[in-house]
Amino acid sequence: MEETYKLSPKIKLLWSVEYIIGIIVLWIILSAVYYFFFFNINFLLLSPDLPILSYIFILLILIIFIGLPAYIWIDMAYRNFSYTIGENEVLIRTGVLHKRRIDIPYAAIENVSIEKPLYQRFFGLGTLNLDTAGGNEKEGIIPGIEDTDLVMGEILKRVAEVQGKGKTIESNKGEETIHVLKDILTELKDIKDNLKQNNVEKAKKSANMMDIEEFEDIFKKRASKTISKNKKR
Repeated sequence: MEETYKLSPKIKLLWSVEYIIGIIVLWIILSAVYYFFFFNINFLLLSPDLPILSYIFILLILIIFIGLPAYIWIDMAYRNFSYTIGENEVLIRTGVLHKRRIDIPYAAIENVSIEKPLYQRFFGLGTLNLDTAGGNEKEGIIPGIEDTDLVMGEILKRVAEVQGKGKTIESNKGEETIHVLKDILTELKDIKDNLKQNNVEKAKKSANMMDIEEFEDIFKKRASKTISKNKKR
């Protein structure tokens, strides 16, 4: 039975905080550059000589041109992110402009791990990582999960079921191969025995033929001697 899940709504708040921190850092940098080029070479932004309105204007510009598009982007990213725990695989759908679908078969999963950095724990969230065989990077990353242990347990349960069935099928195939090889070996032995028996019978027949020929030769010799004696008489 397949079940499709959305991320926790808290992830929108987490992503928003990340963007807000980025905007604040960018605002400080732009304010410092503005003050450096238009006023005294002094980076004390709290100086009373600073034109506060200019810095507020810079902040408003950043909010309008970066903050609002970022909020719209966050909402769209949240709406377009989902993951499905199916019978044979985990399916992750993501992307806003470029849609992406990631299929991760349970048979290929080698490790399932949970990451809970401090800033995610503050929101009660965690990230689930799915590692596959032969992959240098994490194939599947699912952020914004509240009950990470429950989701991880469900995935591990299905991984064990699928990989257990695969091992059973492989062992059955191995046993079938062994049985086939044993049957072939038995047939080869029977063929070998039959060949030996045929050779023995051929040898006996050839010996019997030789006995008959020798008897005919002796009979002919004796018959010729008898005829010659009769002629002399």
